[in-house]
Amino acid sequence: MNNKRILIVDDNEDVITIFSIALKSYVIKTAINGKIAVETVETWLPDLILMDIKMPVLDGTEATKIISNRYPQIQILGISAFGGKLQQQMLQAGAIDVIRKPIRISELKRMVKELFNSNTS
Repeated sequence: MNNKRILIVDDNEDVITIFSIALKSYVIKTAINGKIAVETVETWLPDLILMDIKMPVLDGTEATKIISNRYPQIQILGISAFGGKLQQQMLQAGAIDVIRKPIRISELKRMVKELFNSNTS
């Protein structure tokens, strides 16, 4: 079991389930909107956040701004079915990258592994 912590934030429970299973070798917590994500980060510091952009209550862009300002060491990877302006806003909010849904599970695992490997010093 890997001790790296990943917070998966998405309002689609199927996405949460699929990502959680795919990344089961890591320590996983989940949130169904940006507000819960911000609250979770306050008590449980993840190494990586997989953040959906379009969500109710508090969207991914706003949640990313809040988390990035308070915890700049946490990497946030945006996830969206939409590109263009939303993708740019997410990057400006502090995300290190944005990946498009649907994403292949093998691609997700590879990206997460690369992110963690690139940050080991």
